[in-house]
Amino acid sequence: MDKIYPEGIVNDVCLGQIMLDVQGRLSLNIHIKQKPAIDVSKWGVWGKDYDVVVIELNGSGCSNINISNWNLAFYDKLNVLSKEGKRYLHQKKDDWEVSLDFDDFIFQKCSVYIDG
Repeated sequence: MDKIYPEGIVNDVCLGQIMLDVQGRLSLNIHIKQKPAIDVSKWGVWGKDYDVVVIELNGSGCSNINISNWNLAFYDKLNVLSKEGKRYLHQKKDDWEVSLDFDDFIFQKCSVYIDG
């Protein structure tokens, strides 16, 4: 992650998939329309072969998740907050909102696609 986005992710992102598992485990796919800082040859050329990078994460410690109007969720700023010893992901715009708590996320892999 630090190699492809050394300055961090500054563009809006889309939470494309949230999967819940037992004992507070979860998986999360974050879709990013931000050109990586480095060229990854197996992905091809930015803007021609792909224009979205998907970061796949596995996490633990999720005890609460709130989603309103998931069908309307799209790209927007993703906030990572720390409060009372717990960390939270929060994303909200107009008529939709996603919020979940977690202990940690572990990077799994990246994939790419062209969105047009």
